[in-house]
Amino acid sequence: MARVFFPDHLTQHTAGVRELEVDTSSFRDLVAKLDARFPGISAILIGKVAVAIDGHIIHDPFLDPIAPQSEVYFLHRIEGG
Repeated sequence: MARVFFPDHLTQHTAGVRELEVDTSSFRDLVAKLDARFPGISAILIGKVAVAIDGHIIHDPFLDPIAPQSEVYFLHRIEGG
C-alpha cells in the first residue's frame, strides 16, 4: 500500500491524521479514497497543494500512477511572483 503524508496545515481536514496507507494505483483514485475517508478534502488537495510522489514534485498529478510501495507527500504550494 502507498504511504500518504499530510503536513500540519492539512491535519485539520484529516482529524489529526498525519500519515496513512492507502491501496491505490493512481493519484485520481487516491484523492477519491481520501475524500471518502475525509469528506471534502478533495477540494483542498486538487490544485491547492503541491504533491510529491516518490520524491518528485508533480505539477499536474491527476493521471500519475502510484505504485504499492510509493510515498505521496502533500506539501504547501509555494507561490512565486
